[in-house]
Amino acid sequence: MNIDFSQEEMMDILERFSAYWQTGRKPAFTRDEIRFLESYFLQNDTGEKLQRVYDLGIALFPSDYYFLFGKARWSIGFEDPATSRPLLDFLEAEYPEYFETRFLHFLWLAAQGRNTEATKKLRLALKRFSPLEPEQSLMVSESLEQLGLAGPRLVRDLYYNSRKTPAIHRHFFLHFLDRGFTPANAEHYFEQLIKHFPDDTDLMIRYAEYLKSRSRKTDKARRLLETVLDNEPDHTTAHLLLAELFEFQKIYPAAIYHYLRVLKTQDPSAGIFMRLGVCHEKSGDVQRAEEFYRLAVYEDPAYLPAWHALVQIPLQRGDFDKALQVNIEAVEKIPNAKLLESLGYLYLKKERFPSALKAYEEAYRMGGRGKNLLLVLYDLYVQAGLNHEAGQILELARKRYGDDPEVNKRFESTGL
Repeated sequence: MNIDFSQEEMMDILERFSAYWQTGRKPAFTRDEIRFLESYFLQNDTGEKLQRVYDLGIALFPSDYYFLFGKARWSIGFEDPATSRPLLDFLEAEYPEYFETRFLHFLWLAAQGRNTEATKKLRLALKRFSPLEPEQSLMVSESLEQLGLAGPRLVRDLYYNSRKTPAIHRHFFLHFLDRGFTPANAEHYFEQLIKHFPDDTDLMIRYAEYLKSRSRKTDKARRLLETVLDNEPDHTTAHLLLAELFEFQKIYPAAIYHYLRVLKTQDPSAGIFMRLGVCHEKSGDVQRAEEFYRLAVYEDPAYLPAWHALVQIPLQRGDFDKALQVNIEAVEKIPNAKLLESLGYLYLKKERFPSALKAYEEAYRMGGRGKNLLLVLYDLYVQAGLNHEAGQILELARKRYGDDPEVNKRFESTGL
């Protein structure tokens, strides 16, 4: 709705409506003022005040279908379907040749869960009133999404029976990107749309995401994102998508550059620090990688991937003491079965068997049921002379991994 009111005029309209709300005495409102009130309460209060706006519109403009339609649609959405039936009957008798009336019947059926009847009613209306005007098509599209009825076939029916303006092409193009456009059709429609919307950042971003998600034409996705950044150098999503593309292509310096730009345009993020750490590590700069992993866990002490990375770096160079120190720190911050299992492994490497047993037991208590965890725990119980506990763990391992050679070997060694 493009009703041009100044801030002062909008405040005046709201104050007059507030007075009407409190006293019930109808002041003089123009049609545009009531439509402004409708727009305002659709965003701020879809309850009784919006209902009162429609009642006021009907009282002041009784022959205006717009307010009758609004009241009926509100009643179907917010009241018992039986309550809205009399108004719907009236509209079907007085305005049978309006698409909006048929649309209300569709909503009324859908509100009762009669979805098969509702969609049949809608399909008949689409054919009868084709082509729908853009505002009608967008209204139906929004309702299908809200009702959970936006299946591909029904949405395509709606699209085919809509007047093909550039805005309608754009709306359904973005919808079909999410719901299974064929790559050839997507490229064709995008090339047509970009002629009408050459500066449409959202359109470029969404299509670049589509190309990236299918690992198709990544060079084209990069060009689109770079075009966005030419116009909006701090566009966070464009920098993030480019960083992910460059990381996927193993062009780590470029990925690092764009991840850093993301950090400049949004609040600190453990996830972005993690990606920076990964890119530095894969580039061979392990020291910088550790610094970013540290930033990740500083930002979010429970960020498990960064803790695992911090443990793995010293472990890969054989520094078990450093790995153990970091692993202990990690478990203190975020008790987790995988972290406890790796802690147990490090204690074993240091031949600290009681501590290893304790760590593996804790990992088990926290839900760890991996084959390796169960077998190591079994071996530690046997070594500690805890034969009953060892038997219980081995029996669980047999139930979960009965055909595994390692499990069978342990069982055969018991002589049972």
